[in-house]
Amino acid sequence: MPRLETAYVLATALHTTVEYLMTGEEPPPRHTSYDDIIARLDIATPEECDMVRRMLGLPVHERKSIEA
Repeated sequence: MPRLETAYVLATALHTTVEYLMTGEEPPPRHTSYDDIIARLDIATPEECDMVRRMLGLPVHERKSIEA
């Protein structure tokens, strides 16, 4: 069995994946449609949006609390 670095070089040269070289099976297709993600973000609460922004390393907008 080749070392990981060698398997990666071979897979890249053959335009395939290391997984295919090792198992002979195609990996499941990657998620190519982002419509469901965008739809979910459209209805997300501000807190959920802040969490996603933190995960992506984006600035989180400060919200001022409304005092009665």
